[in-house]
Amino acid sequence: TTDGPLRVVALHGAASNSAIMKFQVRLLKKTLESRCDSEWFFLDSPVEWSPVPGATDPIFGDVTDFEKALAKGQALRTWYSHGNACYHGVDEGVENLLQLLKQRPIDVVISFSQASNLLSLALDALRRKGLPAPWG
Repeated sequence: TTDGPLRVVALHGAASNSAIMKFQVRLLKKTLESRCDSEWFFLDSPVEWSPVPGATDPIFGDVTDFEKALAKGQALRTWYSHGNACYHGVDEGVENLLQLLKQRPIDVVISFSQASNLLSLALDALRRKGLPAPWG
């Protein structure tokens, strides 16, 4: 428990950003706020994402016009790159995430898609070092 509002961090998936994540969790946020005092933080990965021209695979192809509108003109982001069973920048992604999470006290983390995978990897990295999660 906290001595103030419940502090919630929300993490977007790949080819996304905090503006899209706000849309994805809007009903959850509204429901939670109707039941308790909460403060929400929507974080963006520092790594920009861009589509592969001509790609039809959703991992590499361009996002829809609807997703572009939801992004509100902000760059789309990714925590690490992947595709065809190859992963790149995962260790850097874990470190970026842990640095972002250290910036404020946290009670709850909500993540979507790629950020959920990264969160699991970050927790494992902390476990291996004998360190606690930076929230709770």
